[in-house]
Amino acid sequence: MNHAQPQAALRPLAPADLDAVVALDAARAGRSRRGYFQKRLAAALRDPAGHVQFGAESGGKLVGHVLARLREEEFGRHAPVLAIEAIAVAPEQAGRGLGHRLIAALEDTMWRRGVDELQTDAAWTDHALLRFFDSCGFRLAPRQVIARAVAGGIAHPAPADDAAAVPVTVERPVEIDYGAPGLADYQPLAHDRHAVRSMRADDLAAISRIDRRITGRDRSFYFKKRLDEALLDSAVRVSLVAEQDGAPVGFVMTRTDAGEFGHTEPTAILDTIGVDPALTGQGVGTAMLSQLLVNLGGLRIETVETEVAREDFALLKFLYDAGFVPAQRLVFARAAKPRL
Repeated sequence: MNHAQPQAALRPLAPADLDAVVALDAARAGRSRRGYFQKRLAAALRDPAGHVQFGAESGGKLVGHVLARLREEEFGRHAPVLAIEAIAVAPEQAGRGLGHRLIAALEDTMWRRGVDELQTDAAWTDHALLRFFDSCGFRLAPRQVIARAVAGGIAHPAPADDAAAVPVTVERPVEIDYGAPGLADYQPLAHDRHAVRSMRADDLAAISRIDRRITGRDRSFYFKKRLDEALLDSAVRVSLVAEQDGAPVGFVMTRTDAGEFGHTEPTAILDTIGVDPALTGQGVGTAMLSQLLVNLGGLRIETVETEVAREDFALLKFLYDAGFVPAQRLVFARAAKPRL
């Protein structure tokens, strides 16, 4: 007699799947990340075009899931990618190809949306997950994750203020000068030189204008989405704006989701930092980073991360000088397979 279980059926995730998603993830991660998944499912309802989430059901039970988000121009990208945020399969489904089917479902969505690359990251010590990504055809991406502890001073000489006038998300048309003097620690910066406050919804026009001066492009639509995320979809508001004479002259966009890409502790993700080129060398970017670290420390966030292209030597130097070091995570990517 054949007692083989029927193949699980794939379908979009729904809010009612929350408990099952949390349980599947907890079985793999060893802890519950309910708050994280609750926000991710809610975000997909608000912005269905920006998220792809599938569940696998067998016998009326959720036995697998994958959550992915469309990344557009974060971290210096010029083409959208679909980034896997979480994937899990029930133990009884192990070895039956369900994980590969979930990846294939993402790929089918990529084709329909005109996205050419699937991406994710994982801790290098997560050997089972690394083997799975390898079996799916992922390879190391030409990017690296770097991080720094929120607490403590900077072990290296402080970075030149000019370097912080460069947005993390784009190529830099302005020259970076690392010869300017700096402080030995971000915490005692002279904040009275540059007022730094929480970002507001009405900062969109100013943020877009600053970015346009740096890049020569109008990315208002991108910043509208990122601003909505920063104010609505993040666990806490840690995005900041620097002002001079009451006018915005710089911004930093940061998210603080506990659980993104497998994080088990609260981690801030630095998406974007930009300073009006007219204020290059005046310490605006350094002041924002200083205030960001102070705010994150008050929220008991332990680490701040960002992602940088491996050939972006100037930006890497600036961030290394600010205390960032290579994180214990690897970035993987896979191009969409051509359809026959």
